[in-house]
Amino acid sequence: MVKEIFDAAISGKRVSEIIKLLNEKGYETPSQYYQRKHPDDKKFRKVSNMACWNNCSVRRILHCEMYYGVVVGHKRQSIGRGWKHSAKTPEEEKIIVEGKHPAIVSKEEFLEAQKVFGKKAETKFVTDKTYPLRGKVSCGTFGRALWTHWKRVKDGGYRYFYCSHVADQIRDDGCSRKWLREDELNAVVWDSVKGLIKVAAGAKKSVIERMSATKRCNDILVKKLAELQKERAVHEAERFTNMDQFMAGNLDKEKYLDRHKELTEKIEKLECKISELETSLREAEALRDDRIQEALETLESFSRATELDQGIVGAMIEKVLVYDPKHIEIRWTFPDEVMKLLNG
Repeated sequence: MVKEIFDAAISGKRVSEIIKLLNEKGYETPSQYYQRKHPDDKKFRKVSNMACWNNCSVRRILHCEMYYGVVVGHKRQSIGRGWKHSAKTPEEEKIIVEGKHPAIVSKEEFLEAQKVFGKKAETKFVTDKTYPLRGKVSCGTFGRALWTHWKRVKDGGYRYFYCSHVADQIRDDGCSRKWLREDELNAVVWDSVKGLIKVAAGAKKSVIERMSATKRCNDILVKKLAELQKERAVHEAERFTNMDQFMAGNLDKEKYLDRHKELTEKIEKLECKISELETSLREAEALRDDRIQEALETLESFSRATELDQGIVGAMIEKVLVYDPKHIEIRWTFPDEVMKLLNG
């Protein structure tokens, strides 16, 4: 596959033509290949099986020195003492050792490909990266982050989201080929955020009342549960005694079976009641969960907000999945218990 990519590049094919060739032949993408080779690894686990080759994946292979048999060291370096992040090392400072493993392409072929695809296009227009949903919007079909592009028009311009796979996919059941304007998506998300804040404000009083009531009846539930568990233990002991007497010959079979049936029915009824009480206690504990109180406080803190911003998005939204402009899913940062209370 790698050899075919380099041959196509050297022969003069454009990246878009190479992408189409790979997708039409159904070749695995690097992430799909990795998933198949390492099924238990978390890396690339969120990548959809419908992912296809794109500009980045092809160019990454064409720029990888490893394919002509070299090992490259010192690719990145620390940006300063105490910093966790690193930066790319300048090309002249990298350590390159040739002949360390069998090559897939020759050095000459690799260098020839760099002449065609080695230069990066000059960036003429840099878009603002402080928009509210930055880093949160993904393709609902492929799962990857949507790309953004700035459309310049006479009165200024606007940003829109689109899936990078749109131009390269060949299947009809892929992701939506329609792009979505940022202001339109912001409006949808902002309406949902306001709706959740409003629901939380209305639910706060009832949730607090339920939490207060839970504290009062919690001791009663615990005491009742202990009584039922004790009663079940007594009946289980009686059932064992009944069996021991039968095995010792001190009890005829008919009396043993009647007593065994009676005790079993009592134990089953007790277990049913115990299960119901345990469920009630779990729900009570959920209401006492500090995360619920924190979530309500977070929602209340944004009650006076007038527009969507990165602070609101960072605190409330985990991800926004766009399947198409009319089908959008918001995944909140709040635990399931909170959402269950608010939606209930």
